[in-house]
Amino acid sequence: MEALKSQIRYYGKKSKIRSEYDWIVRIDEDGCFVTDPVEDWEKDDDYRDEALSNSLLYELLDEKTARRILSGWNRELC
Repeated sequence: MEALKSQIRYYGKKSKIRSEYDWIVRIDEDGCFVTDPVEDWEKDDDYRDEALSNSLLYELLDEKTARRILSGWNRELC
């Protein structure tokens, strides 16, 4: 179980306006999932390459930070 958990990565799309994030991307062996303050988790593999390759727009988040941001949006870790 821990091996699977360690392969889950969360990325925050940096906001141009606020100091937080526009949306959160979760990447694991099941695919890529996206959520934001309005929309619940949705599978969308289109975000995978951008989140993995564009460190100017996306920041790798630890689980604690992702959980804090998501709780502010009334979301749970996917």
